Amino acid sequence: MARRKKPDIKQMRLTVNPKTEVVSAEMLFPDEYSCPYCLFTATISKFLIALEKGYSEKRMECPDCGQRMLARTLTMDLKPAAYAEWLYMSLLSQGGYERISWKKLVQRLKEKGIAKPFWERWKEVRKPKEDEQYGEYLEAEKG
Repeated sequence: MARRKKPDIKQMRLTVNPKTEVVSAEMLFPDEYSCPYCLFTATISKFLIALEKGYSEKRMECPDCGQRMLARTLTMDLKPAAYAEWLYMSLLSQGGYERISWKKLVQRLKEKGIAKPFWERWKEVRKPKEDEQYGEYLEAEKG
C-alpha cells in the first residue's frame, strides 16, 4: 500500500466565498475631495496610488499637482478659516512652500468663493502675536 504524503501545514488553502462583493472606492467614499495643496477636486479614486498588490490605503497622490498626502489629510473636512490655519501650520511644521501650487490654489479659492475668509484667517495666523514680537524678545534677552 502506498503511503500518502502529509499535507503542508504552512501552505494556505484558497477558498472563494461566493457572497463576497467587490466594493469600489466611490461606494466607500461617495463625496468629492479637494487636494489640500492645489484644491483640485475629484472623487477618491482619482487620488489612489497603485501598488504591486493593489492600491495604497494610507497614502494618496493628487493627479493635478503630484503632491502625496495621507488619506486622512485628503478626507478632512475643514471650513475656509480652519483650512487656512491648517495649511499655514503644516507649512511651518513640514517646511517648504514649494509643496503648494500657488497659482492653482489662488485661482481655485476664487472659483469656490472662499478666498476672502481664507486670506483673512491666513493673515491673522501669520501676524506675530504682540507678546511674541522680535523687538520685545531682544529687550528680554538684554535685560
